[in-house]
Amino acid sequence: FLTRPLTKFGGKRVTYVCGAVLVIGSAFWFMLQSKDNPNPTYGATAMIGVGSSIMLILSLSMTADLIGDHTDTAAFVYGSMSLVDKLSSGAIIALIQHYHPSKCTSGSCESSDRYYRYTMSVLPGTAALLGAVATIVLSGFLGKSPSDHKKLENNTE
Repeated sequence: FLTRPLTKFGGKRVTYVCGAVLVIGSAFWFMLQSKDNPNPTYGATAMIGVGSSIMLILSLSMTADLIGDHTDTAAFVYGSMSLVDKLSSGAIIALIQHYHPSKCTSGSCESSDRYYRYTMSVLPGTAALLGAVATIVLSGFLGKSPSDHKKLENNTE
């Protein structure tokens, strides 16, 4: 519900970076969350959900802008994106499972608690930061998106 007004105000790239900021903020929240009162975790969970949804929707929208009128290759582009998404997600899940501390020593699972804290904060925060940096850097190289050019053309007529 906030994506449409924000996209009209700042554009897709600005909205994407705002979604990344939400994910990065929730990553810090997860990192600083105390074990004594776990209830605020629900707020961080909502923030990471909203931010990642914004990033997903706008990445698909920017891909459609990149394809533009070249619809003959659209299926290949979306299929390639899906393949890379599935392979990278599978690799990350395999690494998370492989490095999980499997044993609790003397009734204390401090290493497991620390592992989950880092997994829920560092990984999503880093991915969002890389996505935001890539969006900012590529917007300098690619300039305005094709939909922005069409808006400019329509406004000048």
